[in-house]
Amino acid sequence: MKKIGSFITLVFFLSTQFGSLSAQNARVKDFRSSNQKAALLGVASEFVEGTLEDRIVEQMRRLVNRYTRSFGGSTVAGFNLGANQGKKFFKPVLPDVPFDEAQKKFLQAAGKDNSFEIVVLGYLRDDGGEISSDLQLYDVRTDTRSPIVSAKFQTKDMTAVLEKQVYTLMNHMDREGFVGATAQNFLEPPAALSNESGLGGAGNFPSESELAVNPTELGQGYLAGSTTVGGEKTPFWETWWFWTSIAAGLALAGGLTYYFVVVDQPKSGANVGFNLP
Repeated sequence: MKKIGSFITLVFFLSTQFGSLSAQNARVKDFRSSNQKAALLGVASEFVEGTLEDRIVEQMRRLVNRYTRSFGGSTVAGFNLGANQGKKFFKPVLPDVPFDEAQKKFLQAAGKDNSFEIVVLGYLRDDGGEISSDLQLYDVRTDTRSPIVSAKFQTKDMTAVLEKQVYTLMNHMDREGFVGATAQNFLEPPAALSNESGLGGAGNFPSESELAVNPTELGQGYLAGSTTVGGEKTPFWETWWFWTSIAAGLALAGGLTYYFVVVDQPKSGANVGFNLP
């Protein structure tokens, strides 16, 4: 019985180790269960017509909201913000370049006064019909900036290009919802990027009602396998719990084989004892 108890303990330990490793490596759909909110306050821009800029920013906000508990344009319009002439404090800054103290003070005050933890910095430029777009995450809690994620597009390609740009940007958040200085690379791509047929055309972009979900209605879990904002679901063979079950089964089978083949064997009758005078 003692041997059996030790064996069960070993199998349980191996199972928990496999489960822990699988959970760490599992991809996540979004960060809506983490304790953070992100805000795209606006963008700095050059030569971009006002109506077009508004369309691009609104598209960006919807995409950011796919992954985080972010704010719509009407909410941002009511934020308490300091002076920001020419929207210069919204412009991304290279990670190896020191933050201008005035810009840092503006962004951190904005986060504190309006209850958000992450600001999305943006810059747009119209180069004769082709739009250059730069995006960056800034965590006001840790004073950490992500690298700048850049893209170029024409109006007809805007949805598909922004989809990929925002997805790449959000990959710089860790599992607890903090911005990392390097890509974390465990965020699962949305269906529009997983399916080649979904890369073109605005018809593939989710409706605003699909994105505007109350975070409190999403439940506590956010690992792969949970239903996403858009209704996607990870196949069971790509979930951590499936592979944990497989690993536990293999560990159990191997342990039982070892026990019955090696440990639980009758003593050999060939052993002969001698009593010496």
